[in-house]
Amino acid sequence: MPVDLRSEQRRRPLNGRQLKKDAEILLEALGLRRKTLSVLLTDDRRMARLHERWMGEKGPTDVMSFLEGDAAQPDLLGDIVISVETAARRRPAAAFQEVRRYLVHGLLHLAGHDHRLLRQRQRMQEQERRLRLLLED
Repeated sequence: MPVDLRSEQRRRPLNGRQLKKDAEILLEALGLRRKTLSVLLTDDRRMARLHERWMGEKGPTDVMSFLEGDAAQPDLLGDIVISVETAARRRPAAAFQEVRRYLVHGLLHLAGHDHRLLRQRQRMQEQERRLRLLLED
Protein backbone atom coordinates (compact mmCIF):
# COMPACT_ATOMS: atom_id res chain seq x y z
CA MET A 1 0.00 0.00 0.00
CA PRO A 2 2.22 2.78 -1.22
CA VAL A 3 1.45 6.22 0.15
CA ASP A 4 3.23 9.10 -1.55
CA LEU A 5 3.24 12.09 0.81
CA ARG A 6 4.68 15.40 -0.36
CA SER A 7 4.72 18.78 1.31
CA GLU A 8 5.15 21.95 -0.69
CA GLN A 9 4.36 24.25 2.21
CA ARG A 10 7.01 25.46 4.62
CA ARG A 11 5.14 27.61 7.14
CA ARG A 12 3.91 24.82 9.38
CA PRO A 13 6.20 21.82 9.89
CA LEU A 14 4.25 18.61 10.34
CA ASN A 15 5.21 15.05 11.16
CA GLY A 16 5.06 13.64 7.64
CA ARG A 17 6.17 10.21 8.78
CA GLN A 18 3.21 9.99 11.17
CA LEU A 19 0.78 11.30 8.57
CA LYS A 20 1.97 8.68 6.10
CA LYS A 21 1.51 5.99 8.76
CA ASP A 22 -1.98 7.38 9.44
CA ALA A 23 -2.84 7.09 5.74
CA GLU A 24 -1.68 3.47 5.73
CA ILE A 25 -3.81 2.68 8.79
CA LEU A 26 -6.84 4.28 7.14
CA LEU A 27 -6.33 2.44 3.85
CA GLU A 28 -6.15 -0.84 5.77
CA ALA A 29 -9.31 -0.03 7.75
CA LEU A 30 -11.19 0.74 4.53
CA GLY A 31 -10.06 -2.44 2.82
CA LEU A 32 -7.93 -0.44 0.37
CA ARG A 33 -4.48 -1.56 1.47
CA ARG A 34 -3.47 -2.59 -2.04
CA LYS A 35 -4.25 0.87 -3.43
CA THR A 36 -1.77 3.65 -4.07
CA LEU A 37 -2.56 7.03 -2.53
CA SER A 38 -0.93 10.40 -3.14
CA VAL A 39 -1.20 13.13 -0.48
CA LEU A 40 -0.08 16.69 -1.12
CA LEU A 41 0.24 19.18 1.75
CA THR A 42 0.01 22.71 0.42
CA ASP A 43 -0.87 26.30 1.33
CA ASP A 44 -4.00 28.37 0.78
CA ARG A 45 -2.65 30.05 -2.34
CA ARG A 46 -2.11 26.79 -4.22
CA MET A 47 -5.34 25.33 -2.83
CA ALA A 48 -7.31 28.35 -4.05
CA ARG A 49 -5.96 27.83 -7.58
CA LEU A 50 -6.88 24.13 -7.50
CA HIS A 51 -10.29 24.87 -5.99
CA GLU A 52 -11.14 27.33 -8.73
CA ARG A 53 -9.76 25.14 -11.52
CA TRP A 54 -11.48 21.90 -10.51
CA MET A 55 -14.55 23.06 -8.58
CA GLY A 56 -15.17 26.47 -10.11
CA GLU A 57 -15.17 28.07 -6.66
CA LYS A 58 -13.01 30.99 -5.57
CA GLY A 59 -10.81 30.88 -2.49
CA PRO A 60 -9.10 28.03 -0.70
CA THR A 61 -10.80 25.01 0.80
CA ASP A 62 -9.52 22.58 3.39
CA VAL A 63 -9.26 19.34 1.42
CA MET A 64 -9.87 18.10 -2.11
CA SER A 65 -9.88 14.52 -3.39
CA PHE A 66 -9.26 13.35 -6.92
CA LEU A 67 -10.24 9.81 -7.85
CA GLU A 68 -7.61 8.47 -10.23
CA GLY A 69 -7.97 4.71 -10.61
CA ASP A 70 -9.37 3.16 -13.77
CA ALA A 71 -9.18 -0.13 -15.66
CA ALA A 72 -5.69 0.70 -16.91
CA GLN A 73 -4.42 1.46 -13.37
CA PRO A 74 -6.60 -0.48 -10.94
CA ASP A 75 -4.16 -0.10 -8.02
CA LEU A 76 -4.22 3.69 -8.14
CA LEU A 77 -6.79 5.10 -5.71
CA GLY A 78 -6.32 8.83 -6.09
CA ASP A 79 -4.93 12.07 -4.74
CA ILE A 80 -5.73 14.09 -1.66
CA VAL A 81 -4.68 17.74 -1.42
CA ILE A 82 -4.73 19.34 2.03
CA SER A 83 -4.26 23.00 2.91
CA VAL A 84 -2.08 23.02 6.02
CA GLU A 85 -2.55 26.77 6.21
CA THR A 86 -6.33 26.35 6.50
CA ALA A 87 -5.87 23.67 9.17
CA ALA A 88 -3.57 25.94 11.18
CA ARG A 89 -5.98 28.85 10.87
CA ARG A 90 -8.99 26.81 11.98
CA ARG A 91 -7.21 25.04 14.86
CA PRO A 92 -4.00 26.92 15.68
CA ALA A 93 -3.17 24.78 18.71
CA ALA A 94 -4.05 21.50 16.97
CA ALA A 95 -3.18 21.91 13.30
CA PHE A 96 -1.83 18.36 12.97
CA GLN A 97 -5.08 16.88 14.28
CA GLU A 98 -6.99 19.04 11.83
CA VAL A 99 -4.82 17.82 8.95
CA ARG A 100 -5.55 14.27 10.09
CA ARG A 101 -9.26 15.06 10.02
CA TYR A 102 -8.93 16.33 6.45
CA LEU A 103 -7.02 13.17 5.52
CA VAL A 104 -9.87 11.01 6.83
CA HIS A 105 -12.46 13.12 5.02
CA GLY A 106 -10.60 13.09 1.72
CA LEU A 107 -9.99 9.37 1.88
CA LEU A 108 -13.67 8.68 2.53
CA HIS A 109 -14.50 10.60 -0.64
CA LEU A 110 -12.05 8.42 -2.56
CA ALA A 111 -13.72 5.37 -1.03
CA GLY A 112 -17.05 6.49 -2.50
CA HIS A 113 -18.65 8.45 0.34
CA ASP A 114 -20.42 11.74 -0.21
CA HIS A 115 -22.22 14.33 1.92
CA ARG A 116 -24.60 16.11 -0.44
CA LEU A 117 -27.72 14.54 1.02
CA LEU A 118 -28.54 14.35 4.73
CA ARG A 119 -28.43 10.55 4.87
CA GLN A 120 -25.10 10.48 3.03
CA ARG A 121 -23.71 13.15 5.35
CA GLN A 122 -24.78 11.20 8.44
CA ARG A 123 -23.21 8.00 7.13
CA MET A 124 -20.00 9.81 6.22
CA GLN A 125 -19.82 11.50 9.63
CA GLU A 126 -20.20 8.13 11.35
CA GLN A 127 -17.34 6.73 9.26
CA GLU A 128 -15.20 9.79 10.00
CA ARG A 129 -15.70 9.30 13.76
CA ARG A 130 -14.86 5.60 13.50
CA LEU A 131 -11.70 6.20 11.49
CA ARG A 132 -10.47 9.10 13.63
CA LEU A 133 -10.60 6.81 16.65
CA LEU A 134 -8.01 4.60 14.93
CA LEU A 135 -5.63 7.55 14.83
CA GLU A 136 -5.93 8.58 18.46
CA ASP A 137 -2.55 8.96 20.11
